[in-house]
Amino acid sequence: MKDPNELIFTRSTLEAAMATNCGYYHGHSVQERFAVETPILIKALDGLLRDCSIVMDYGIGVGRVTKAILKQYPHLRVIGVDNSDRMLGFARQYIPTEYFDEGQVELYSTQDLKKIGSASIDLILAVYVLMHISERNLETTFDELSRVMNEQGKLYVFNQTGRSVPRENRWGIYRGLRVLTGFLDEISQYKQAQRMLLKVDNRTIFHNDGIDIQKELEKKFRPLHDVPLDSHPLVELLMRRHFSRVYAKRLKISE
Repeated sequence: MKDPNELIFTRSTLEAAMATNCGYYHGHSVQERFAVETPILIKALDGLLRDCSIVMDYGIGVGRVTKAILKQYPHLRVIGVDNSDRMLGFARQYIPTEYFDEGQVELYSTQDLKKIGSASIDLILAVYVLMHISERNLETTFDELSRVMNEQGKLYVFNQTGRSVPRENRWGIYRGLRVLTGFLDEISQYKQAQRMLLKVDNRTIFHNDGIDIQKELEKKFRPLHDVPLDSHPLVELLMRRHFSRVYAKRLKISE
């Protein structure tokens, strides 16, 4: 069965796509979150980013994190992965062309993840991604992330403590609502439209399936340490329901 997230996170405009990556949150607009959150996150990851050469942005979306990384760390090469071809197209719009021309960034569909070499990645970033992956796809996802990480590689996760995955029995209803509310994509630069898009998603399709994502992560990866983020009212709100943590690969032999 095709992953419903592919459609859920596909929008018709760049602005609407940005809203699915980092949406309206407790009065903070998409634009405010991009402007405030992104530099705080990059600053917090500075030590990890300086010590690596190849980074994977898993669930790249429009390229919010990748664009900021490439601007500040020109020595890095970034591999962006997403399950939506439309979203990858928006990433090509949002990330400056010169980074593609110079070979600093490559984009892959999640279906093509197997084309990425084993043990080839120094650092994987999974920001606002794992909470949306369905139970049946979690093990495969973690296996693939572990495969592409090198032995000294790290996985950084910024994720909601609860889950937000599609209800498959409401898929038809959601598709219909997305057609009816498609006009919101065209005006998604406005805060009220962003709020309405969030409500459509949260009230019709997403739910908490009860899986403890932190426990699931620890089956495949070893937690190393939490990553504190600079204090800001928006960040303080986020950290009430999110965790920011670095993991290492679990060894195959007894640790």
